Amino acid sequence: MSDSEKLNEAKLKALQGSEQQYRRLFEAARDGILILNAVTGQIEDVNPFLVELLGYSRDEFMGRKLWEVGPFKDVAASKTAFEELKAKEYIRYDDLPLETRDGRSISVEFVSNVYSVDGCSVIQCNIRDITARKNVVDELRRAREEAEHANEAKTRFIGMLSHELRTPLNPMMMMIHAWKSEKLLPPEFIPDLEIMQRSLDIQTQLIDDLLDVTAIVRGKIKLDFQLCDVHELLRYAVEVVQDEINKRHIQIVLSLDAPHSVVSTDFARLAQVFWNLTRNAVKFTPVGGTVTISTTNVGGLIRIQIADTGIGIALEHIAGIFDAFEQGTHGGPHGSGGIGLGLTIAKHLIELLGGTISAQSAGIGRGTLFTVTLKTADAPEPPRTVPAGTIDPDRTQPAG
Repeated sequence: MSDSEKLNEAKLKALQGSEQQYRRLFEAARDGILILNAVTGQIEDVNPFLVELLGYSRDEFMGRKLWEVGPFKDVAASKTAFEELKAKEYIRYDDLPLETRDGRSISVEFVSNVYSVDGCSVIQCNIRDITARKNVVDELRRAREEAEHANEAKTRFIGMLSHELRTPLNPMMMMIHAWKSEKLLPPEFIPDLEIMQRSLDIQTQLIDDLLDVTAIVRGKIKLDFQLCDVHELLRYAVEVVQDEINKRHIQIVLSLDAPHSVVSTDFARLAQVFWNLTRNAVKFTPVGGTVTISTTNVGGLIRIQIADTGIGIALEHIAGIFDAFEQGTHGGPHGSGGIGLGLTIAKHLIELLGGTISAQSAGIGRGTLFTVTLKTADAPEPPRTVPAGTIDPDRTQPAG
């Protein structure tokens, strides 16, 4: 045998081996594969997986055009896709609905390419069954929509309930105020009146928390930005909780050292946050402890820190301290006495005001540090002051 004949024989064996390898891959593939003549559109080959997937025999595919086979019976759509494929040499459908021979609806991912084999144009269609994946995605979407509807219904209910609960409290608060201011009751009734007053205040604060949360969730918080002096709001926050400070013999250390303390913010909402954090620090600091309120400038920011020597936060609870209804995480077994919305509200308000808030603690019994950062503003006009009586201190909520 000549060298030329040996070379041709080697080429023939290599070609046969390549074809055998292709055939094994073609028949073992777990995706459906169709081979079409790119000129006539006739099906020249189909693999076993597609036969099994669609329920049509191999003979029902072979020699036919794609739109002559049951699953692709939309003639107009199939012809349009065929012409597009010849022009672009590639088409893809991420979610193509098909119907099997026995009437089942399936979804497939359909990808077609045009390539050349021995000088002839060939179309290869890869068809992947994505029915199970699509069903999971659809189920997750339905579950998410149901959860969103349920959450919206819950939010509406809480908002409506909060308003309804607030209504009967108003006349009771007015009566208590009248009895106290006009001295309509004997002195021995005053302690009982004070208990009623405190109970109503707590109830009002809880309802206001719920109203704030529903307003935040539904995007109904309205902000009125103006220039405010952070230092003045912090001093006023201390005044608001002065009675509690005196009762618990808490030492307040003010280190308001930031040279630039004016911010553009919503006056009432920022005051609400500072009152919450200050009252929170005082509430969770044991008798005789210390609460330190400090400010510094970092770049174009003012950093406000409120630190206490109180009962701290368990390390495993730090990550969720700002989550709604997190009750009892600050201080371990003592709980907060609230419903766990104050810090959630503070976080959302600070973020709406363009700032950040964070919490740190070395663990139970080692105090807590809250840090708020806000962008400072140039002050072409005097910032707003805090005249007495402008904001009702009773509107503030404990942050626990």
